[in-house]
This record gives sequence, C-alpha cells and structure tokens, in this order.
Amino acid sequence: ENNKIREYISNNLNIEAFNLNRSKIEYILWIAIILWIAGIILLSLHTIISYIKMRKKICTATLIKNNIYETDRIDSPFVFGIIKPKIYLPLGICEREQEYLIHHEEVHIKRFDYIVKQVYFLAVIIHWFNPIVWKAFELMTQDMEMSCDERVMKDFKIDIKVDYSNSLLEFATTSTLDLLCPLAFGENYAKKRIENILKYKNIPLSYITKSSPQNKPLSLTCGESP
Repeated sequence: ENNKIREYISNNLNIEAFNLNRSKIEYILWIAIILWIAGIILLSLHTIISYIKMRKKICTATLIKNNIYETDRIDSPFVFGIIKPKIYLPLGICEREQEYLIHHEEVHIKRFDYIVKQVYFLAVIIHWFNPIVWKAFELMTQDMEMSCDERVMKDFKIDIKVDYSNSLLEFATTSTLDLLCPLAFGENYAKKRIENILKYKNIPLSYITKSSPQNKPLSLTCGESP
C-alpha cells in the first residue's frame, strides 16, 4: 500500500509539473504573438502616414509631359503610385540631366519594380522581427537600382557616366525619401551604384570628384540615398 501511495503521489506531481511548464510556454507564446501583431500594426501605421505625407507634398506638382511631374517640395527623383505610376522630379534639373533620370525611372516602371518593391515590403512588415528579411529587402532594392543604372548606360549612345555619377552624388547629400515614405521608389545606394558605374568602364574615381559641380569628394561614408 505504501508503494502504491508513493506511485500515486509521484504521478500527480509529474502531471502538475507538466501542466505548469505548459502554462509557461503558452504564456510566452501569447506574449510573442502580441509583440508580433503590435510590430505589424506600428509598421503599417508608419507606412500609411508616410504615404499620406508624401501625397500632400506632391499634390501641387506641375505636369511636364505624359506622366512626368516637377515640384520644388522634393529633393530626389522617384516613381510614385501603383495603378498609374508617375515620375516626380525636383526643380532645377537641367534638360540633359532630366533625360537620363527620367529614363532611369521609366525602366523601373517597365519592369514593374515599383510593384515588386511594395509587395516585398509587405513581407517585411509581416516578418519585421527577422533581420534576414530586412537585409534581403535592402539587397533587392540595391540590385534594382544598379540594374536600372546599367540599362541607362547601355541605352544612351553618348557617354554619360561622369554626369550620371555626379547626379547620384548630388542627390545622395540631400535625399530623405526612404525615411519619409518606404513605398516611394526613389534613388538609393549612391555609393555602391557609382562604384558599379565606374567599374563599368574603369573611370578613375578622382575624375568624378574633380568634375563634380559642387566639388564634393566621394568617400566610403557618403549616404546611400541620393
């Protein structure tokens, strides 16, 4: 009888310990789920607010031609919109510079990059806790920009590499587009893009810095968002 009593007590203690551990696991899982949902809500709100702010900034833009607009309220060219994407340019860009900047953004539109980036950004919102997803999003955006740069270099019959690089360098010093609106498709990763352009034909880096109208040296610390 004593052995049966000991066995009964032992079994009950094991069941209680198991139930206690299961309760702790469920509690931790509930906290994790709440944090995950909270992160999704915060990022979604940030995206919506940023989108609304950007819409207000470009609502007074002037139509130049077709789907191309110009405004003094932005610092960098970008594509904005989903169903009917439009190209927005800052004021003060010369006609020659406009040609290759517009062509760059048109390549994005033809490739539907503005949709791909936004769909992937939704995946980033869902998997906000995963740094690998954020890094993949960054590399994807960088590859998109560099691919469009190379396409522009290929399509223009004249050599625009120096002027194009100087434009990227100029926009890199002022643009805050990515911080303001994650869904706007603007210029990004200027340093790596300029390096890629230079490698395309081995143009010396010193030639870019000397020929820059603002004479601003390109260093490894320059911003990635022109």
